[in-house]
Parts: sequence; C-alpha cells; structure tokens
Amino acid sequence: MHGTVTLADLAETAFDTELDFIINTQDVTRLHPPMIEIDQELGFAMRSMQTSGEDLIAVVEDAISLHLVGVINQRDVMMAYRRAILAARGEETDVG
Repeated sequence: MHGTVTLADLAETAFDTELDFIINTQDVTRLHPPMIEIDQELGFAMRSMQTSGEDLIAVVEDAISLHLVGVINQRDVMMAYRRAILAARGEETDVG
C-alpha cells in the first residue's frame, strides 16, 4: 500500500475540472494513513479510528509488506462487537 485518498483530501480540487491535468493522485495521497494488520484485535481498530478521526481504516497483511487486504469501517467493528456479545450471552444462557 502506498497511501490513501479520501474525499476530504480532495475537497478543494475534486470538482475543478481545470485541475484534472495538473493534479494527480500522488499529489493528494496521504502517505502514512492509519492502518491495522489483519491479525490485530478489533479494539485496536476502534482505538485507531478514534485517535485518527477516520471512519475507514486500511487493513494490511503485515507491517512489512503493507499488502492491502481490505478496509474496515466503524460499522463493521460495531457489528462484530455486537455479534460477540450476543454469542457470549448465548453461551451464558446455555450454561445456566
């Protein structure tokens, strides 16, 4: 992964067609975007989103290769937490 570009990064130039041949992706790419490794816990993803202010975080294979495997958003994290809580409650009910 080389970097990311968000709509916020393009805010001033996105709709100015006169700049299409002057500005390219590299000019607006954020070179050190927030990212997590695929095997990191969801809590780390949520903290990364909170500290960076980003709703989307790149998921990479590992910190060395930086091979992009996907993107996780805040909704994904919250839904995963919800499923885990419901599963844990189900286990508690089954035991008792």
